[in-house]
Amino acid sequence: MVNVNGCTHLIGGSQNSKHFVWNDLNKSLNPVFDFANIKVPTPSITYWSRETTLSGIEFLRGSCLIHVASQNKLLLFGGDTFNGYYNLSYIYEYSLETKVWGKWNDTIQLTCVYAGAVLTDDERYVIIVGGNFSDKIYVLDIIEPSLKRSSIKCPKQGSHLINKMGNEFLINTFIKITSNHIEIPMDIIGLVGKYFGNEVLHWIQYNNGDTMKREHYVISFDDILASV
Repeated sequence: MVNVNGCTHLIGGSQNSKHFVWNDLNKSLNPVFDFANIKVPTPSITYWSRETTLSGIEFLRGSCLIHVASQNKLLLFGGDTFNGYYNLSYIYEYSLETKVWGKWNDTIQLTCVYAGAVLTDDERYVIIVGGNFSDKIYVLDIIEPSLKRSSIKCPKQGSHLINKMGNEFLINTFIKITSNHIEIPMDIIGLVGKYFGNEVLHWIQYNNGDTMKREHYVISFDDILASV
């Protein structure tokens, strides 16, 4: 689920294959697209055979949805589409201008369910973290399309809480407080921003049985990008 200019996009869920848009101004929820129109391999299991056929997506849960503002589009990937038998493998894009869904790339495939995903500030890379039974980290380049696996792994397997944060807030707060007492030269401010303004990824354990003792790890985006 993402909000773009007052419109909230909701896609899939348990027993739901549709893309809905909630408009805050009109207070209405409108269907935009039904992923049942996209044919994917699905198993046809009978007493005497186990075959795979093409059929529409029954539901879409555990997917990642990313808003790429610079390209005015949404990216959708991953998720369970057929009672756990099939995971969405291709990446799909939705143009916020033409209101049309399509396959983003014909060669890049990624299978993940309930993974975490964040977009870098320059909107070039999507960092994809973990997911069901996975501790892998992938980097998706959406400018020069490629998908690479990082040599770095998550602290634990599974679906956990993923968030990104830059240090801009801390830097700006420091400058504001300090500048009340002394005048800070611009070159010093530039150096502080260069060395402490990097984006970082926060990995927080979802549930270990004790909500007061969840593990929390931090790693810089630069380290992840350098590991692929």
